[in-house]
Amino acid sequence: MRSSPNISLDQFKRDVDVVMNDSRGRPGESIILGDLNVKSPQWGSAVTDARGGYIIEWMATLDMTVKNTGITPTFSRGNCESFIDVTFSTQRIAAKIVRWEVLEEESLSDHRFIYFEVEGTTRNRGENRNKK
Repeated sequence: MRSSPNISLDQFKRDVDVVMNDSRGRPGESIILGDLNVKSPQWGSAVTDARGGYIIEWMATLDMTVKNTGITPTFSRGNCESFIDVTFSTQRIAAKIVRWEVLEEESLSDHRFIYFEVEGTTRNRGENRNKK
């Protein structure tokens, strides 16, 4: 998900509602991450802005948890650093998310790469389900 800091709060809420309602309507677990341009101490910012508060309300409604550690800023431009890229998920999958970190390597962007792994079974794309 990506949200421009230049859209209105009402548009932001509509965009978030689409993603969160989609997550609520799907069976299984969800991981949502992106350049949300939102602030909250829950993911490292000093304050909670209106957008961050809205995300927090949705997270509470869907019993989701934040994976950000708040240690390394996710955005850096000159002397300005912030924690505006957020990763959150439903509780069951949250327990399987390991090694969440903000990478220090060059991303060719003001946003830093976020890396994490999900423990569990994976399947190769080319695997044939009907193989006997």
